[in-house]
Amino acid sequence: MIDENNYKAKKFNFHYVRHGETYWNKQKLCQGVKDIELSKQGEQDATILSKHLKDKEIQVIISSPLKRAISTAKIIQKSCTSSDIIICDELKERNFGKLEGLPNSLMYEFEKLEMQSLIRNKNSYDALEIESWDSFSDRILTALEFISKYADKNNTLVVSHGRVFNAICAVTNTDLIKQLTHLNIIKFKYNNFIWNYDIKTI
Repeated sequence: MIDENNYKAKKFNFHYVRHGETYWNKQKLCQGVKDIELSKQGEQDATILSKHLKDKEIQVIISSPLKRAISTAKIIQKSCTSSDIIICDELKERNFGKLEGLPNSLMYEFEKLEMQSLIRNKNSYDALEIESWDSFSDRILTALEFISKYADKNNTLVVSHGRVFNAICAVTNTDLIKQLTHLNIIKFKYNNFIWNYDIKTI
């Protein structure tokens, strides 16, 4: 549950992008917290994003600690020369345990059953060594509090992951799109207890 009293300001905005494509994305494998590098296409994705973010006058980039996010952030930083990169551990992808490295169709099936509350219990999570939804969503709430400290007074960009985006939508009660691509730019807006966002597809 969100406690808005923990936010630095009553009104703030931030841009959000997913990291560029990795080799495991290309092979349709579940990544989770496995530290996979960007592919050549992923580097191109980040370069394209950087060109579209240049006019946003980004001052602070907050990144997941995983390589694919940091590499994306560094490429974008080249177009936003005044921006600093700050690492937020809470923005790393969800830990999918034993599903990591396997076809991502298995992850989708797990998430489907989880949403139906069929496997949302400690035994199910422990058996597959998957980070529980409650633990993951609590972590994302902490990340939002961290972001608010910078987004209050700075044009802020967050570079993170697909499931992190889904969790932000869940905890802020905003609409969830089917799949965040590597070339979507999201602008989250918070104003006195109300969240919404705009999406741009490049």
